[in-house]
Amino acid sequence: MIRLFSPMNDFKLKYGPWAIIAGASEGLGAAFAESLAKRGVNLVLIARRLDKLEELKITLTDDYQIEIKLISIDLSDFQLARQFVSKLDEDIGLLIYNAAYSPISYFKDIEEEDLSKIVDVNIKTPLMLSKLVSKKMLDRGKGGIVLMSSLAGNQGSPKIATYAASKAFNAVFAEGIWHELKKQGIDVLASLYVVKQI
Repeated sequence: MIRLFSPMNDFKLKYGPWAIIAGASEGLGAAFAESLAKRGVNLVLIARRLDKLEELKITLTDDYQIEIKLISIDLSDFQLARQFVSKLDEDIGLLIYNAAYSPISYFKDIEEEDLSKIVDVNIKTPLMLSKLVSKKMLDRGKGGIVLMSSLAGNQGSPKIATYAASKAFNAVFAEGIWHELKKQGIDVLASLYVVKQI
């Protein structure tokens, strides 16, 4: 029997049937959601703004035959994120962490609570969600994790110093667990993008 190669089916077989996208309400997160929907992967979409998630859900379910679940939470609260994600019965094969918090100002002018939020949203929650979902991926023997880094993470930058440092963490962390998890069938990628400074 001849097997016909199908990139879409192969993608869904490895990374489906469900994917989590954190920071999915607009921009890159929404673009990731549409790209996965085209491949027939069901979605768990996480963001603070439920109205934006609902709009995206309507668009994607009109265009593609997939299921979508919405979780409206602030990703600076990892315990809340963990509570929702750990209760999911869906077979999660892919995590895309696109959420970020980036106040743009000189370090001396950023409030301590904003610095803490940068660490929570950009470091702690992606770190801990990666730990949580990778446990099930290890049981499956396949899956993927995509963490959003930034070219800003390659060097110190004024007015986004803490943000840039947090993105350096994601790049280094992704590279490290890629080495650890690739033999278990789990792909890990740090995706770089450019932040325009004001």
